[in-house]
Amino acid sequence: MITTTSSSSGHCHCRNVRYRFGGPRTWACFCHCEDCRRNCAAPIVAYIGVPLDGFRWQVDEQEGTEPAFYPSSQGVKRFFCNQCGTPMAFQAEHYPGEIHLYAATLENPQDFEPTFHGITGKSYHGFIWTTRSITILEVLLLIRTNASSCQSPSVLGFHF
Repeated sequence: MITTTSSSSGHCHCRNVRYRFGGPRTWACFCHCEDCRRNCAAPIVAYIGVPLDGFRWQVDEQEGTEPAFYPSSQGVKRFFCNQCGTPMAFQAEHYPGEIHLYAATLENPQDFEPTFHGITGKSYHGFIWTTRSITILEVLLLIRTNASSCQSPSVLGFHF
């Protein structure tokens, strides 16, 4: 049974679905895309990326059991607890070897330290890399300013 109480473990609201991972996180970000916002019914979604090596699920106290998932698009799984409904993680074939965990599910979510904001979607494509948190107002201004000119994923030259 998973009982780790550090930020290398997490769980859903009812604690039926748990996970743990070892090793370093590969990244941490805030995502503003429409799919993630709608999946979590939130204005912004916080993620950490971790390698699948060393990552383990536990459902109904059965370690190694994958939770329920919704295939939101081809090659994408959005994991959730089928008892309380908590969104747990995002996994996609186009990100091989990693899983993206919702930071709010961490045992210690206060340890979450984002390093960038990801903004993708039908009307705006791009990423904002920053060394500090930016406000939602700054993000909305960037979207408004750059939405018509960005046609494919790219790194914007914004430095804050």
